[in-house]
Amino acid sequence: MQSEIDMTNSLRQCIAKFEAENVKIKAENDKIIAENVELKTKIVKLKDKQIQNKLIKNLLSRGLERDHQNC
Repeated sequence: MQSEIDMTNSLRQCIAKFEAENVKIKAENDKIIAENVELKTKIVKLKDKQIQNKLIKNLLSRGLERDHQNC
C-alpha cells in the first residue's frame, strides 16, 4: 500500500515537472511565432520596396530614352 502511495506521489511530481516544462516550451514557441510574424512583415515590406525600386528604375530609363529621342 505504501509503495503505491509513493509511486503515485512520484508520478504526480513527474507530471508537475512536465507541466512546468510544457508551459516554458509554449512560451518559447509563442515568442518564436511572434518573431516569425515580424520577419514575414519585414519581407513583405522589402518586396514592396523592391517593386517600387524596379518601377522607378523603369520610369527613369524610359524618361531618359524619350529625352534622347527628342534630341
